[in-house]
Amino acid sequence: MYEYKTVNIKTTGFMNSNVSTQNIDQIFNEMAQDGWEYVDNREIITAEWTQAILFIFKRKK
Repeated sequence: MYEYKTVNIKTTGFMNSNVSTQNIDQIFNEMAQDGWEYVDNREIITAEWTQAILFIFKRKK
């Protein structure tokens, strides 16, 4: 059995096209240290622009 966690990263800049890769690296490294494994991601799109990216992680219970 697994438990799941979703991390929401907001986009910024012109047409919300910027995402801090340094921030994402830090989040992924912290999640991995706690036993979380990356599963997938989804874009949250409004008004034709990406407003945020949801990263989905899982780990065994």
